[in-house]
Amino acid sequence: MKKYLFNNLFLICSLFMCFSVNAQEMSSFDKGVALFHEQKYSEAIDYFILNPDKRAAQCNVGICYYQLGTYSDALYWFEKASKANEGLAQCYLGEMYLNGEGVTKDNSKAIEYCIKACNNNEPQALLLLSKMYKEGKGVEENKEISLFLIKKAVVKGNLRGFQMLASYYYFEKEDCNTAMYWCLKAKEKAESENKVNISYDVMEKFCPEGDPSLTKLSMAQLHREMDNYFSIEGGSSYFSSEGESKNYLIMNGNDRYFSIKSTGDFTITKDKMFITVEAKPNEFNKEKTGTFCIKDDEGNMSDEINLTQGKNYNGPSAEIQSVIVDHNRRKYISGYMGYGGYWTKVMKVTVRFNTSNMLNRGGKCVVSIEDENGEKLSVRCEDSFTPPYDETSYNQFVIDIDYNNIYKSGNYKLQVHIVDSKTGVTLSDSKKISFSLSK
Repeated sequence: MKKYLFNNLFLICSLFMCFSVNAQEMSSFDKGVALFHEQKYSEAIDYFILNPDKRAAQCNVGICYYQLGTYSDALYWFEKASKANEGLAQCYLGEMYLNGEGVTKDNSKAIEYCIKACNNNEPQALLLLSKMYKEGKGVEENKEISLFLIKKAVVKGNLRGFQMLASYYYFEKEDCNTAMYWCLKAKEKAESENKVNISYDVMEKFCPEGDPSLTKLSMAQLHREMDNYFSIEGGSSYFSSEGESKNYLIMNGNDRYFSIKSTGDFTITKDKMFITVEAKPNEFNKEKTGTFCIKDDEGNMSDEINLTQGKNYNGPSAEIQSVIVDHNRRKYISGYMGYGGYWTKVMKVTVRFNTSNMLNRGGKCVVSIEDENGEKLSVRCEDSFTPPYDETSYNQFVIDIDYNNIYKSGNYKLQVHIVDSKTGVTLSDSKKISFSLSK
């Protein structure tokens, strides 16, 4: 009984809060807001409906019909507002499909509307999704994810999230100190927004021995904990050279996204709602780059993030300064045991480059060739080097390429690479140099 009373007091507070947020955005609807708070929903509709083109007005009309229990009308106005990307309306639609209010119960649609609302930055949807994970409705039961979503709503400043976090610590963890702390934070939050909040007074009666100063999770600790979670919204993500992992939240319900494609030197794993991207310590004085994307059931790319890891300024590095190509060179090729040698036409590639922090590691100077279609040829000439000092300059590093190894006439491009022998990582690439060959 105590748990029922406590949670329903939270629900009453949240209804007031949800509506007052929209009301504050529409100063012209003060009368409608006042009538709503007096529970005169039919009269409030008459004022809100005066501006039916505003998505917030459409949502408020839907809320009034919802409170009256006229679910068919509520559904109409929520769907109208949802098409204009009103997150709160989408959240209500999720709840209606979850509970079968005016519609046939459909957990898949409830999840779909929750996801849309989350993508429109509606924290109430996080809390509804949290409830679904806690109760295993439409998704596999997972209390860890349920708690995560509550915490995310708190970080977004949602008052009901504060209250639900307090409820979690009181009922699930039996931790009066932490419960009192978050009720106190809820009270402070409500006062700062001129909202009604009675959760602290209720908690004082249920948990008089609670001491907020002994909390196991403070606001600062929560923000530090949540700082490593990110929403996938496209764009880019940066990793430090020391190495770190980041968790990306995917609102996917029943594993709606089925595949992940990644490039670059990053480890990517998927577990239920999260994609974890790990960048190991970068040994090199060169940024690492990569991407990962998620594809939907039809194979269409839905989200993509570019990944960059900072360079280690003390790591091995190389810099190609110049490449000179001489196409008219001849070279004598010795035969077996000195017999049957011959002269052949070669391309002499002279490379000037610097290395740093490669002592005792060794490297390779590699020349690759591609045709006019960008296809790499099997021709790959290379030579090894071992820098004698931490800082070493090579002014005349020469590689000869036998033209006979390029089998047909055409237009080609040559590129030089400096590669770390220990790991195979390319430290520096030259620009591509075009040349033609006639046979």
